[in-house]
Formats: sequence, structure tokens, C-alpha cells
Amino acid sequence: MQEIQNSGARGENGDGARHALRAWLARNGLTPNSAAKKAGVSVGSIYNFLDGRSQSLSSGVLLKLAQVVGDSVDALLTGVAPEAKSHIYVTHRVGGRGEMFDVDDLSGDRLKVTRPPGIAADADVAAAVIEGQGLHPVPSGWVVFFESAARSPEMLLGQVAVVRYSGGGPRPVIRTIRRGSRAGTFTLQAFTGELLEDVEVTAAHRVISFAAPEVDAQV
Repeated sequence: MQEIQNSGARGENGDGARHALRAWLARNGLTPNSAAKKAGVSVGSIYNFLDGRSQSLSSGVLLKLAQVVGDSVDALLTGVAPEAKSHIYVTHRVGGRGEMFDVDDLSGDRLKVTRPPGIAADADVAAAVIEGQGLHPVPSGWVVFFESAARSPEMLLGQVAVVRYSGGGPRPVIRTIRRGSRAGTFTLQAFTGELLEDVEVTAAHRVISFAAPEVDAQV
């Protein structure tokens, strides 16, 4: 049985393997939390691998994850599905104050939306639907497209991103990242203008686009 590890999946390093797993999750409209719940495995093992704290995922975890959507383990290892490139599954909904919820956390049908122009067919991108006025003036019902892979917050200064920060609870938020007053800290600005100063950002995913939805299907 195969194993995702530092010498596997794509290329000769863990970044390739982690990229493959992120691509597989995004392609199937899953988050680490929802995938772990459906597969009956520890979400910590998935996050530890994606965040680089562990070097591999066991063959048993891989098999259970693949079975969630009826995929082969090879599909998970490569992260490639050419037939799905024109569509992106909605994995999150954006609620009040720009807080993001896994689709499984809220009622409603899961959607897949058409990849908007300007986003490359092979780009590893996730999508979230805005509900209500949480990102005003961006209208309710619009879609936020963001990179599945995290970047250093230093690379995203002045940009809008999906952010997790120390002490911020289990759900990410959409904020503009600004430099903090102390080394290693950042100020997060909400769409309302509200500032949260000098926090430690633990993950940041660049927002690529806000767009009116072109809904492909309900699943």
C-alpha cells in the first residue's frame, strides 16, 4: 500500500505531496475537518501533514480518505482530475464578520461553481459563498475564490486573505493583512474597517477573486 510522504506524490519533497492532498480535497469539495469526519480518521493527522509537522500519512488513512468519494489512492496521491478542472467545489460559507464555516457546519446544498476567467485551469483554488452582509459591500451570494495552499503572511501584506490566527478560534476569517507593531505580528482589518492588532497569523491563503456565481450544479 502506498503512503504520502516526503519522497512521494509530486516531486521529491513534502511540498509536492501536500499540494496533491490539498488539490484532492478542493476537487472533491472537502475540508480537512469534513474529510476526516466522513473517513473516520483523526483530523489532527491530516492537519499535521499539511502543516509540515509530520512527514507522512499512513496507507490506512489514505485508503479511508479515498473511499469517501470512491476514488483510488492513486487519484489522491497525484491530486489530478483533468475532467474537473473547469469547476470548483464550494467548501465554505462566509457568515457574519467575515467568519468562514465548513459547508458541513451549515444546512444547505453543496455547490460546484464554474472557475472564473483569469484563474488557470491547473490552479489549486477553493471557493466560499458569501451569506448575508458579512463582507459588505461585496454582495450576498457572491463567491470568494482563494488559494488552497497557505503562504507566509509577509508575502500578503496589504492583500485580502483567508486567515487563521492565534487565539482566533477554530474558524478562519477574511481579512486584509497589515504589518503589526512588533516583529512577527500582524494587524488584521475587517471589511468594516475594524482592526485586530498585533496577532500571530498561523495560516494565510491569498484571496484571488470575488465574483458573481456561475453555479454549475448542486450535489
